[in-house]
Amino acid sequence: MCCHVGTDPLTGLPDRAGLLARLTEALDLGRPATVICLRPTRAHLLDQLTAAEGDVVVGELAHRIGAWLPPGAGLARIADTTFAIHLSAEDTRTGSDPVPGLIRAIMRAAEAPVTAHHGRLRLSLAAGITTAPRSDHLGAGGCGQPVGDGPVLTADELLLQATMALSTVAAVPLAVAVFTPWMRRDHMARLALQESVAQTLRADPATGVDVLFEPVVDLGSGHL
Repeated sequence: MCCHVGTDPLTGLPDRAGLLARLTEALDLGRPATVICLRPTRAHLLDQLTAAEGDVVVGELAHRIGAWLPPGAGLARIADTTFAIHLSAEDTRTGSDPVPGLIRAIMRAAEAPVTAHHGRLRLSLAAGITTAPRSDHLGAGGCGQPVGDGPVLTADELLLQATMALSTVAAVPLAVAVFTPWMRRDHMARLALQESVAQTLRADPATGVDVLFEPVVDLGSGHL
């Protein structure tokens, strides 16, 4: 099936590249932008479905999330079961912060059972959030770069922040995490540890680890 570059062929939504283009435009114009990443907390259940059934579930999730978005908001599928919402200043210009209510509504909608695999599958979402503040005086470089010595915030960085926030609660149903700088420190430490272990295994294959049992625990029920 043919699809445009920047478009997810399954859902017809923008893909990661399409979302990054939208975020880059917002940052270049100095507009505040909120990014919300959403993912099912029991995404491993989709591995038990056929490809066609998995596509049905992903498509239904896309529909349910999109049904609650305010006009002007953007929705993208950035990975297999991960979606990202982009809210601009216009989307959030109300007397109170609309984001918590929006996330609660989406999570409630996502929990309704989906018919799949000759049964009904119930999924819960977790969310990670980050926000780029307004920049009224951009430097010549654009991409959200303020005049002076302030940090450069790119679309890639903004999306990474939301993804890192999501990763801290990815296994907790209905959990929401807002990005903070310590999440980046933990992320970098985790990457460094993974690289250290990989280097050790490459240097001496005899020290390889055979995984005999990897338990998966449902935090909601406590079942193994």
